[in-house]
Amino acid sequence: MLVLRNTVSSTTRRVAGPAGRNRKRERLQAPAEDLGECRRPLRHPQFPRRPVLLGDFPPQSRGSRPELPEHFRLGVTTRQTVVTGNVRAVAELKLDIFGLATHIDWNVGAYGEDADLRPALVDLALTRSAIAAADTVLVGDTPADIEGGHANGVRVIAVATGRSSAVELREAGADVVLDDLTDTDLLRRLVFDRS
Repeated sequence: MLVLRNTVSSTTRRVAGPAGRNRKRERLQAPAEDLGECRRPLRHPQFPRRPVLLGDFPPQSRGSRPELPEHFRLGVTTRQTVVTGNVRAVAELKLDIFGLATHIDWNVGAYGEDADLRPALVDLALTRSAIAAADTVLVGDTPADIEGGHANGVRVIAVATGRSSAVELREAGADVVLDDLTDTDLLRRLVFDRS
């Protein structure tokens, strides 16, 4: 999750597969309006609205909490956005399914159709949001998230709820590593701590 202190954002793209092997990326080539039909079946009662912070965090993510979306309604000086390798329509769908799209400013995010690499996506989100890197925190779950943040002078909080372990995230250079998201108050303090 990319957190711009005046913007909270999310990273959801995996650039490499397990053990760093590159995976072929597939893009959805459907117009956003065509995805409307996809939303109905996914809202069927057999698909419960599970609380997750980001679309790519696996359903079994440790520390996901139902109140998290409201917890991150941070006020008028903070916006939430998305930085992801997914095309925007897919990002919107993923977050909507889990009830996390409410506080997102989609227009300042960066998406798979905008660039291929995380550093370029973070740079674009910073440009679109007109927020300085010093007022930005990236919260992610992959070494690519860490690379994207640091390449742009952004502090990175890594959360080991994805495929990367806490050790891998520390080795990749995250400024802070959390095992999970159970302590939302701690995460909130880390986001707004300027030290």
